[in-house]
Amino acid sequence: MKNLIKMCNEWKAGHQVFLATIIKTRGSTYRKTGAQLVINDKQQHEGLLSGGCLEKDLTERVKRLLDTRNSQEICSYYNDREDPVFGLNTGCNGDVHILIESTEWLKKYYSKLNKAICQQSDIRIVSSLDENAFFQRMLWIDGERVDHESPREPKTFIKINEPGLHFHDDLHYYVHHFQQNPRMFIWGAGDDALPVAEFSSKLGFEVIVLDYRESLLSGDRFCFPNTRKIILPSIADVFLEEYGMDRNSFVVIMSHSVKFDSAAITMSLNYGCQYIGVLGPRERLITLLENQPASAKDVIHNPIGLDIAADTPEEITISILGEIIQFKNQKKRMRMFSEGS
Repeated sequence: MKNLIKMCNEWKAGHQVFLATIIKTRGSTYRKTGAQLVINDKQQHEGLLSGGCLEKDLTERVKRLLDTRNSQEICSYYNDREDPVFGLNTGCNGDVHILIESTEWLKKYYSKLNKAICQQSDIRIVSSLDENAFFQRMLWIDGERVDHESPREPKTFIKINEPGLHFHDDLHYYVHHFQQNPRMFIWGAGDDALPVAEFSSKLGFEVIVLDYRESLLSGDRFCFPNTRKIILPSIADVFLEEYGMDRNSFVVIMSHSVKFDSAAITMSLNYGCQYIGVLGPRERLITLLENQPASAKDVIHNPIGLDIAADTPEEITISILGEIIQFKNQKKRMRMFSEGS
């Protein structure tokens, strides 16, 4: 979703925007299918689709598309041929196919997209890879077609629910799925939670920090991008669905208060969260789980984090987020396999 937000911001600033998407790979590659890069008409971009090997060439291609007024191009980088940037084989020893497309057609739906982003809607874009297809592109929000670029009803074989590259007879198309940023609920606002919130924000999480101590959430503490602070004087009166807590939320519990941590576990379980990480030794966890169902152990990670012999708060943060990234991406791969089966 961050790339769609970035596109909206670029439009608002008056720029033309191109979206570069990896649509197919073979062998070892830096990024995989679905990875995206937003490039504006000033050839500016953030992020990487490669280890720095392809980005300059991609921005040059965007310049040529602007000069020729073409709306899209598919570029392929093969490991067994000379790399267009360095004249050498690509460092990852794999092949990458990238779709570069103008988003000018999408700009007219700016208000609808902004509303959809705020409402946490499911947003998908279908892009034809063939000039003579019966459609060129389609925009879907929460399963409803909202664009007017082509006939209202797509053919029944358009698989909008399956992100990725599709082939049917002579029709080739790609389905973009813009997912909401994952949410990270951090229970506890002590000094050791500061790097967890900061690094989570940098990784693109929507961060919510909760604590019963107002002083820990005052001033400029936890003032990171996409980070909200919630003071909980009475946890029994809090309903976190308004902040987006659901089964897909990630939870880190680190207040160092048995009462607060226990309440955080109860609430996280009630919302069906599938990753609940609890800081502290296993002996303490036994106390926290005294009134919890036996199934709670299936979703609770304790000690939290990967075992990298972490010592400092920053190292502990890396171990925590390493485990969360591993969990998140494994779930993502399982979901993509299920959707494509």
